Amino acid sequence: MWPQSAIRWPRRFGSVVALAAPRDTLSFWSQAAGFGLDGPVTSTVIGEVLDYFKAAGCTTAKLNIAPSLLPPDWDEIAMSCGITTGPTDIQVVRRAGPDGVRRLGR
Repeated sequence: MWPQSAIRWPRRFGSVVALAAPRDTLSFWSQAAGFGLDGPVTSTVIGEVLDYFKAAGCTTAKLNIAPSLLPPDWDEIAMSCGITTGPTDIQVVRRAGPDGVRRLGR
């Protein structure tokens, strides 16, 4: 476990929440999520989030953006900000309800 000082307080950028951990070389803790929930993903929002990571001393970070929310000019935004594609995470979501509950011992 890292000392508390290694992780910065989360910061909000509209719907985006970013957490910076400067010594996180795997981008496990340093990441931002919530892009596109309160408006389009823009170079301004991306720039603000990246500035936060840089100011915190992060050398890597993960931006979690749903493919359907990427703007048409994403390639230009990524290139101008120096963003490169990394590993892809896939989350599987299903409706919550009684049929999705699994009880132990049954």
